[in-house]
Amino acid sequence: MKPTKIYKDVVDINSLKELSKEYLIKATDGKSIIVLYKGKVLFEKGETLKEDEKKEMVIALYKTIKKVKIKDVECIVNKIETKISTDIKKDLENISKKYEKVLIEAFSRKAKKVMLLYSNGTLVYVEGEYKKLLEDKKAILDIYEVIEEIKLSRLDLLKKYNLTEPSEEEIKEIIENALGDEIWKTL
Repeated sequence: MKPTKIYKDVVDINSLKELSKEYLIKATDGKSIIVLYKGKVLFEKGETLKEDEKKEMVIALYKTIKKVKIKDVECIVNKIETKISTDIKKDLENISKKYEKVLIEAFSRKAKKVMLLYSNGTLVYVEGEYKKLLEDKKAILDIYEVIEEIKLSRLDLLKKYNLTEPSEEEIKEIIENALGDEIWKTL
């Protein structure tokens, strides 16, 4: 995805954090890169920008941020591009090697919607009918750069599936049914 705006400025970490409340920020001085979103540093590579230090940096502002839930992980992603593929297997392989972490939403006639998560060129998660996708002759691939992964807590997962935390009595009943009444007394 193309940035909304690119400019060069002398900045410190606080001004970048303030700016990142409205945008995803990618800033570089040529030696290091820093990525910020919602006032937090998500990624830093190279020299870290110290609290009272000012540097001239090229700053790219991105507006299209999306949250995607995959299994028990919530991903903050930035759309890079949309591609029409006629050689799906080859295109998926090329895309997965091009980015460190990438999420691909693939749409085809047979498979409908398939979500693929790649990390360092390896497919780590699939949601949907992957085999049908590979059998299809044509697909639309929406490619997203994974900016941050947030592991969902047990409570978040319970809410997601409309479940409630079991009470002490329910836990006791489950253990008694599974192991017998005598086992519960020893715990």
